[in-house]
Amino acid sequence: EIDDLTGQGESQVLEFKQSIMNSVYNPSSFDSKICQEFGFPDDMNSGAYETWRSSLGAASAKMPPEELLPKLSAAEEHSSGLLLRNAAVLMFAEEPSRFVPHCQITYLLFNGSSGTRIVKREDFAMPASLLFDAVMELFERHMNTAYVMTGKPRRENIPEYPLNAVREALVNAVVHRDWNLRGANVFFELHSDRLCVKSPGGFPLGVNEENIARVCVRRNELLADLMQRGDLMEKAGTGITRMREECEAHGTPSPEIVDIGHHVAVTFRPHPKASRFYTDMRMPASRLLAATGSAGTASGNEGLKREVAVSDMADVGECCMCGICWET
Repeated sequence: EIDDLTGQGESQVLEFKQSIMNSVYNPSSFDSKICQEFGFPDDMNSGAYETWRSSLGAASAKMPPEELLPKLSAAEEHSSGLLLRNAAVLMFAEEPSRFVPHCQITYLLFNGSSGTRIVKREDFAMPASLLFDAVMELFERHMNTAYVMTGKPRRENIPEYPLNAVREALVNAVVHRDWNLRGANVFFELHSDRLCVKSPGGFPLGVNEENIARVCVRRNELLADLMQRGDLMEKAGTGITRMREECEAHGTPSPEIVDIGHHVAVTFRPHPKASRFYTDMRMPASRLLAATGSAGTASGNEGLKREVAVSDMADVGECCMCGICWET
C-alpha cells in the first residue's frame, strides 16, 4: 500500500515510507528514550537552558522547566522526579558526555592536505545549545581571511569559507546523525585545501546524493524540534539549498555531500583569494612579514587566524600561513 500513494510529491512519499520503517524497526529512537541516569536539576546546565529558553515565545519562556519540558515531550514526570529524554540531555546537560559518550564533536586541524599530520585536536562535549558557537569560534581563529585592496575607501574582507554554510553543515551533522552508532563522533576536519564535516550514520532511507536537497527525512524528531525552537535550525528541509546558495554568493563551489559508508561527509572548498597561499610550502616569518609590510598581518601559532593583504602578496610565493612552522 505504500507504493499506491498518488498525488503526493517525492518528499511526502519518502517521509511516509520512513515513518512506516521507523514504526517497524525503530519504535523508540535514541533521542526520545528516557535517560535514567540523568538527575534533574543537579545535572542541568542552567546557562545552556536559559540560552535556549530565551528564544521561545513569551508564554513558553515563562514556564518552569518542570512544566515546559514535559509539554514539549522532552521529559516525563515521574514520582521520583523529572526524567529527561536523551534529546534534552544533549541540549541541556552540564556534561552530556557522561550520559552520551559519543556526543562529542572532534575538531581536527591538519597540516597539509594528506589528512595524516594533525597539529591540533579538540573534543567539544558541551550542551548543544552552546556547542555550535564554541566550534565556530575556534574555526574562525584558524580560518584565513583575505584583505583585497580594491582602490575603494574600504578593503574587501574575504573569509576562506562561507561561515553560515559551514555552521549549517555542522548543525545538520549533529541533528541528523545516527545516534545509535556508539563510539562514532561528528568530525570537523580543516585541511589546507578543504574543510570536511563528517556525520555518523550514512544517508537515511530514501535519501541519496541526487535528491538530498529535495527530500526531508529526520532521524531525530525530538532533537530537531528542540533545536528549531532554540533558533539553531529551521526544521524545514531547506538546509542543503541554503548551504549551496551561501557558497555561490561567497564565490566558492557547492559543497560535496557523499555517503562514505556509515558516515556522510560534507566537503567545502576554500575561496581562491583566501587560500592562494595555503599549500604545503613553507616560508620563514621574516620573509613573510617583509613581503606583507604594513598592509597585511600574519600572526599566531597553532593555526591561529591569518590575515593577508592579497594585493601586497604577489611576490611572496606560496605559504601555508598556518603559523606553525614559521621561523622566529
